[in-house]
This record gives sequence, structure tokens and C-alpha cells, in this order.
Amino acid sequence: MTMDTDDFFDGPLPCDPPEEEDLLDQVDAAIDMLAARLQREPDLRRADAVAFVKSAAPECSIFLSVIWPAARELAGLPRSAGKGGRPRKQPQTATP
Repeated sequence: MTMDTDDFFDGPLPCDPPEEEDLLDQVDAAIDMLAARLQREPDLRRADAVAFVKSAAPECSIFLSVIWPAARELAGLPRSAGKGGRPRKQPQTATP
């Protein structure tokens, strides 16, 4: 039994990079999905947003530089969420 190798090599191989247009469409879709979630949850933490984007569009690895600020802006929020976390305590000074 012989395999017809012409059929296997007709399309793109798994190791081929995605077409640029496809990748841009995926980034746009990820921005739209995250923007919709940010409209429902404006206090969504960046770590949770990263997990959401990775599960919805694992090919999109440009989260912090492109997807996060664009989705926040599309959701009507400032591009940056500002500093989060606990406020830092001021160092105690010894009083004489």
C-alpha cells in the first residue's frame, strides 16, 4: 500500500506560520471579546484577562502591548488600569 504524499503537502504544514491576515483577524476578535467582557466587568484584573484571552485565542501572544490597551479603550475605559494591588506601607521611622 502506498501513500499519496501529494495530498499531504498540498496545504500549509503545521510548522508554517499563520497567514498575517488571519493573525490580525484573530487579534481583532480577541480585542472584541475582551472589550465585551470589560464592559460587563470593568474591574477585571489583568491576570484574569490574560487567562481569558489565552483560552479564547491562544495564538495571540501580544496581550500586554496590543490587546489589553485596545480592549480597554473599546470598552470605554482608560487604556491603562493604573496601579493595582495593595497600597504599600510607608516605612516606620524611629521617634526619639
